[in-house]
Amino acid sequence: MESKKYAYALQEKLVSQFRQTFYEKMGYYPIVITEMIDHEGAYTPLMTLEKLKKLFNIFLPTKNGKKLPLDSRSRCRELVELRQIYCSIARSMKYCLKTIGETLGNRDHTTIIHNVTTFNNLYETNYEFRHKYATIVKYIKDNHEPSIMDYVQEVQYEPEPDVPSGLL
Repeated sequence: MESKKYAYALQEKLVSQFRQTFYEKMGYYPIVITEMIDHEGAYTPLMTLEKLKKLFNIFLPTKNGKKLPLDSRSRCRELVELRQIYCSIARSMKYCLKTIGETLGNRDHTTIIHNVTTFNNLYETNYEFRHKYATIVKYIKDNHEPSIMDYVQEVQYEPEPDVPSGLL
């Protein structure tokens, strides 16, 4: 078995173990499947950042009767938390920091790093933030294209390939 295939098989096994542990502790499966592999072996993101950004529209706060866009410069706490969640999800989908920053009004890559770090800290310590994140993730899963979500469900429940013990 070549090393690339071995690394992929090991990654899949570790992701499966993580997902199961997460489910046992949190009661739901996290989104960890961030890309699909086509028949030629090329990676394709499950969702564009623009599509992800549009899915956040329902959660955007309003000011003076208008919804604040996700890429606005407002420091409204609700909006800041939504940007942190957006950055974390986008980063987990393996988008680069610069690309994520460009979709949020040309923000610097360090701002994205700060958002992801703050997301992780809030997720660990704040129940309401965790609940908001779970609500957004559920909404994204429910409103994403069914064909891709079928693929996600299929991959979630199929058994993971065992890594041959001779290669460890």
